[in-house]
Amino acid sequence: MAGIPPQQTLYINNLNDKLHKDELKRNLYLLFSQYGPLMDVVCSKVYRMRGQGFVAFKDINSATTAMRQLQGYFFFEKPLRIQYSRNKADVVARLDGTYSAKKKRERKEKEKEREREKERLRQKRKESVITDRSDREAKRRKQEEEAQTRDRVASLMTVVPVRPAD
Repeated sequence: MAGIPPQQTLYINNLNDKLHKDELKRNLYLLFSQYGPLMDVVCSKVYRMRGQGFVAFKDINSATTAMRQLQGYFFFEKPLRIQYSRNKADVVARLDGTYSAKKKRERKEKEKEREREKERLRQKRKESVITDRSDREAKRRKQEEEAQTRDRVASLMTVVPVRPAD
C-alpha cells in the first residue's frame, strides 16, 4: 500500500495456513532474521487472521531490506505478500513509550459486545420461532374447537321426526 509510511513492523499475508502456529513462527523467524535483528514474530490461527503474520525488526532499514528482498518469495509453496504494518507492534510501542493497553482492551470489549449482540439476536430469533410455533398451534387448536362446535351445533339442529303419540 502506498499510503503506509515505513516502519519497523512488517505485515505478511498469503502465508500457508496449513502449518502449525509454532512451526510457522519458527520458519518466519529463520527467514526474516537474515535481514536484521528481530524483536517479535506474531502469527495467529484464528479464522480472521488465518494466513497472516507480523514481523517486528529492531530498525526500519532491516525491515525495508527484508520487505524488498522477500516480496513474492515462495514460502511453503505460496508467494509472500509483504507491506509495512499500519500499526506498530506492541513490543515496538512499549520500547518507544507509545504503548497503550487501552486500545487493545477497547477492541476486546467491542468484540465482546458484538458477540453479546449476536447472542441476543440468536435468542430473539429462537424465541420468535417458538412464539410462531405456539401461535400456529394455538390457531390450529382454536380452528379444531370451532369445527367441533359447528359439528355439535349441526348435529343438534338436525331435525328428528317426532312420532305422534298414540
